[in-house]
Amino acid sequence: MGNEESNVGVLKKTFHILSCFRFRSDGLTLADISNVTAINKSTAHRLLFHLETEGYLQRENGRYQIGQSLFQLGILAPQPQTLLKAAQPYMTDLAREIGETINLAILDGVEILILHSLESPHEFRMAAKVGSRRPFYVTALGKAIAAFLAPDKQQSLLQNLPTPFELPTPNSIQDFVRLREELSAVRDRGYAVDNEEAVRGVRALGAPVFEGSGKVVAAISVSGPASRISFERVLAIASQVVRASDSVTTTLGGHPELSRQVVRGDP
Repeated sequence: MGNEESNVGVLKKTFHILSCFRFRSDGLTLADISNVTAINKSTAHRLLFHLETEGYLQRENGRYQIGQSLFQLGILAPQPQTLLKAAQPYMTDLAREIGETINLAILDGVEILILHSLESPHEFRMAAKVGSRRPFYVTALGKAIAAFLAPDKQQSLLQNLPTPFELPTPNSIQDFVRLREELSAVRDRGYAVDNEEAVRGVRALGAPVFEGSGKVVAAISVSGPASRISFERVLAIASQVVRASDSVTTTLGGHPELSRQVVRGDP
């Protein structure tokens, strides 16, 4: 009985540690985890070691983050699987039509989380690793989702953004004023642009995916070198991305134009 109780205690502590990452996708130090969970450092360190060894957590620069093993388990849940199944054929068609990398992502905290990616056949391409994250405001995917959140959800998202903003390139959005203007523009035109904001030399176009309730749940994007996704091609490619995203929305039982109108407040 004693060993059984001991094992249950270890499991509870392990789950308590994993639950910490729901609201801290940017990672936690050993000290952070010990403070949040009230588990002493030596015990926390031992449990973290095992979680890291099995790939459920990964450590970089002294901070622990969700690992690939846990992510792969997560996408087996019904909702991500439904989204992936609905998006796959349209992403494949879009990749064939445009010849650039196609991405599917959701919003997780203040970051986008890549669920699926189809790489371009070109030797020089933008490859997004499944499970990778970026601040939402430097990506077409993130801006496409954020722009179509309900007003209270969008406000909460912006309030949770750490400041100062991360600035991966000189083109990255630097403040709340510019970010609000950008999200308003995305809402008006129906698609988002990452104009070399996440990576120098890379441009991306993204559009939102809605579920049956009208809530925005994901986004699809096309990304590639700015030399191939030129300003002259933006409108044409954007229309293809919107068409693909709308097709996914319809497959999920949603109404793309109605969903956009509700968020915009159109009569």
